[in-house]
Amino acid sequence: DHVVRFVSPAGPRLLHRNESEIVGRSYAELVMPDHLERFWGLVERPRQELVELQLVAGDGINRWFEISAADWHNEPEIRGIVITASEISGRKQAQLDLERSEARFRSLVQHASDLVAVLDASGIVSWVSPSVTRLLHRSPTEVVDRSAVDLAHPGDRAALADLLCRIVERRAAGADSLDLRLQQAGGHWLTLEVTVTNLLAEPSVGGIVLNAHDVTDRRNLEQSLRHQALHDDLTGLP
Repeated sequence: DHVVRFVSPAGPRLLHRNESEIVGRSYAELVMPDHLERFWGLVERPRQELVELQLVAGDGINRWFEISAADWHNEPEIRGIVITASEISGRKQAQLDLERSEARFRSLVQHASDLVAVLDASGIVSWVSPSVTRLLHRSPTEVVDRSAVDLAHPGDRAALADLLCRIVERRAAGADSLDLRLQQAGGHWLTLEVTVTNLLAEPSVGGIVLNAHDVTDRRNLEQSLRHQALHDDLTGLP
């Protein structure tokens, strides 16, 4: 009949209800409507698996619980389904906050024109923005799980490895910059101005963030202007 016939002393305290407001009522009145299907699935097939869902509390604040069900119909003194519930509201709220922060971070960089990548502490790319396809003519799957140092131009690898070591050792959030050459799929090298920020301690990121802006044309122009300033226009000699 899915009616509550007994509740432990902790039940009224956790649900902010009198015992009389719990015992004799249908489970459906105590479970958030959006979670009823999940709850009935657990009750109809009792198992040790833990299910997370919200219960309707008497104070108007719905609380998250981790719930399991056991079939005790064969026990003469019980003859019913025993529901065990542990409140996890604090943990669940922290998880939801983290998921929202991660979603905000992804939404901020998902459509950015600059290349954005997240590295783990060892320098392996764990995520890269879709702009990698436009800039490097590579799909994200071609870059993720590879070493950022290995992706760089051989002449830039030592500088990048040194910078990443310093960033990790420093621990505190901070940013450093360098020019880095990355190769397009067709073999052409781009020069990118890269800002490296340590966000390993930031739960919503948990990594080292690289923001890279294509400065190939600017650097080529600067090099050309330096050459013109230091060389004779007619002979090309210094």
